[in-house]
Amino acid sequence: NSLVLDLRPMGRNPLVLLSLLGVMLSVLTCFQFHVYPIRQFCGFAERKLRGRGVEEADVEWKGRTVSRWIDIAVSLTSVAVVIIIAVVVTSLKTILDFIGAFASAWISFVVPALWQLQLLRRREDFSWVHYKTLGCLALLGLGLFFFVFGTYSAIIAAE
Repeated sequence: NSLVLDLRPMGRNPLVLLSLLGVMLSVLTCFQFHVYPIRQFCGFAERKLRGRGVEEADVEWKGRTVSRWIDIAVSLTSVAVVIIIAVVVTSLKTILDFIGAFASAWISFVVPALWQLQLLRRREDFSWVHYKTLGCLALLGLGLFFFVFGTYSAIIAAE
């Protein structure tokens, strides 16, 4: 079930220890690649919601800007959420099922239909009853069905 537990009998072998340290370094490095974009997006969204530009001066509170305090809170919250998921969900299959159901329907059906609808709406001869528009709406409906049903199935299968 676990790489660490499987390698426990050979734990004194220097190659095994080096391999485990390599896995630890890889996980810690990859973790940063997941947290940093979350922080960047939340920082951007927070500045937009507050009506501030990127280089615009911000209000300070206890020696730091409000944007920096929000960045710290978002970082700690995202790490806490990841830790809670890691503790609560004991099977990697559960996580992969949920991500597969959630993301595949969204990326394959919903997003392309929405993009196509946006492009069609820019045309002067746009109509909601045109066969291209109706096809996009059908694809969107199918994608939303797969999205809801797949996510529901993944959640039910986890219980």
